Order: sequence, then structure tokens, then C-alpha cells
Amino acid sequence: MELETIKKSGTKAIDLQIGVRLREVRKNAGLSQKIVAERLGISFQQLQRYEQGENRVTAASLHHIAQLFGLPMEYFVSGEAAKDTR
Repeated sequence: MELETIKKSGTKAIDLQIGVRLREVRKNAGLSQKIVAERLGISFQQLQRYEQGENRVTAASLHHIAQLFGLPMEYFVSGEAAKDTR
């Protein structure tokens, strides 16, 4: 999905960026949505919504996700999308 298209539909670019990076990290770790969701204590449907940028990830959830993958929270929110929070 293209960031500009998503922004026009109401989803903020930062939500999409977090989702894209979450999906990328999960796949690189070779983990299914079901396994990651279980480790986060959420449904796999909720994880799907996070990955698609449909649902906003709270700071607490993002912290838990970052810990799960051994990454800093900034990994998920750095870049151009993080600058456009309007």
C-alpha cells in the first residue's frame, strides 16, 4: 500500500509505518501472526489490524512489541511518517 493512499482513507502514515515494520520484523523472525499475538496477549486478528495500520498501537503495546523482538521502540516510529502526525 502506498502511504499517500492510506493517508487519504483516514489511516495515518505513522500507523501504517508501525504496521509495516511490525510485519517485517515478525516475518524476518520466522514467526506466525498467531505466535506473536499469543506472546503479546492479543488476538491474531488484532495483530493483523496493527500490521495493516487499521488499529493504532498504544505506547504500552509498542513497548511490549519492541521488547519481544529485542529492538528499540524508535525502530518502529522513525523516519518521515513519524514527522507527519497531523
